[in-house]
Amino acid sequence: RLTPQNIRDWRNHLRDVATHKGKRLSEKTINGSYLAAVRVVLAWGADDGLLTSNPAAEVKPVQLPKAVELRSRVLEEDEARTILKATAGGRQGKEGEDFANAKRWVPWLLCYSGARVNVLTQLRKEDVQTIGGVPVIVITPEAGTVKAKEARRVPLHPHLIELGFLKFVAARKKGPLFYDPDKRRKDNALNTQPRKLGQKIAEWVRSLGVNPPQPNHAWRHRFVTVAQRHELTERASMAIVGHAPGKQHQRYGDNELPVLLRELEKIPAFKL
Repeated sequence: RLTPQNIRDWRNHLRDVATHKGKRLSEKTINGSYLAAVRVVLAWGADDGLLTSNPAAEVKPVQLPKAVELRSRVLEEDEARTILKATAGGRQGKEGEDFANAKRWVPWLLCYSGARVNVLTQLRKEDVQTIGGVPVIVITPEAGTVKAKEARRVPLHPHLIELGFLKFVAARKKGPLFYDPDKRRKDNALNTQPRKLGQKIAEWVRSLGVNPPQPNHAWRHRFVTVAQRHELTERASMAIVGHAPGKQHQRYGDNELPVLLRELEKIPAFKL
């Protein structure tokens, strides 16, 4: 009984009426989450012969005016300094040990890798390795969601080792570094523990008075900016942050860890 007009009406409701936590839904959320989910389910139904056609196939995505941006998405130096200074603050109030550890190390990992926050909050002890003499974090789908669905190895900046990150990892039990899987409320929860932890870190950053559009993702923008400032090769910078190669030549060969470390070491230790 579902018709294309039903889906258009729903799409328009999401665009014009629906809110989440008091805010209107973004174009990305409507198209990438709501409409995409319905299209996939209905396409499966049509392909399996349960439907004669996919009623969502001819429904166009939402197009909204670009949101006004009043500042850069890059984390400024004074903002980065405020966050990194606060990482040494230890447990506050009723905070648990896991969140205190996340506050201590995730911002530094963001600073020196430009990785997406959720691939760091889901890191496990076994994902911190030494390969060919190079200490690395292994970002892998085995630990949780990885956007590219491919594992990659990112060298640890020497300053992270100087700060004691490897000692912290050595003292942890096997499994996730920053959360306890036994405390998960539901096995099929959509909002996983690493994602919630990333959200809590963003809230903590905002409590420090640092308010970029995306507090965690701003580190990603900053890393690319700093990499350019210190003349890292484009290939190394892309490999470290996990950007897919855009040119055919970049898809050939391997990103050797000593080479990536050599490039990463061009970035000086952050001075507080």
